[in-house]
Amino acid sequence: MSAFVEVPLEKCYRLTNSGPVIVVSAGDGNRVSACPVAWYHSHSDAPPQFLLTLAGSHLTSELALASGYLAIGIPTADLADKVLYLGSVSGHEEDKLTRLGLKVVSGQSHPSVPVLTDLAAFMECAVLKVLDEDLILVEALRAEARVGALGEDSVWNQQAFPTLHHLGGKSFGVLNNRLDVKAAKVGQ
Repeated sequence: MSAFVEVPLEKCYRLTNSGPVIVVSAGDGNRVSACPVAWYHSHSDAPPQFLLTLAGSHLTSELALASGYLAIGIPTADLADKVLYLGSVSGHEEDKLTRLGLKVVSGQSHPSVPVLTDLAAFMECAVLKVLDEDLILVEALRAEARVGALGEDSVWNQQAFPTLHHLGGKSFGVLNNRLDVKAAKVGQ
């Protein structure tokens, strides 16, 4: 496992800027569950807040609401089969993380935050409020990424850490090229 480095909270939104599938994990001290989420977005940069669509019937959601904490993880393409499994099997039916051999450690911001260390980056979050049945507002308390996952410009390194993007059903894609665009010259 390569080392993680802390990501400044004012830059943590960059972990999800490219719109990858995220894996949300939550626990209650006895159980831990995780599920992929494709519908989310950054709500605020300061403080760093995110809106997640997480079905209330999922064990992950139940654990997050009970503990008040969750982790947002960024998986890479090599974990596509495991991400699909996490979204296809209910945590009420089995311990998916143990079955898949995914490693979990307690977060540094709060011991109730279960962090999946097989992922390329993560944010430890506090649940702020449930906005409706499936919409949750969370705030990042701490963020880390694998060494090299973010460049010096705090942009995700897609070549070294290709993220998953859900295309529908069992299909995923990855971003291939980074385009650095210069500002348009207006009026010329």
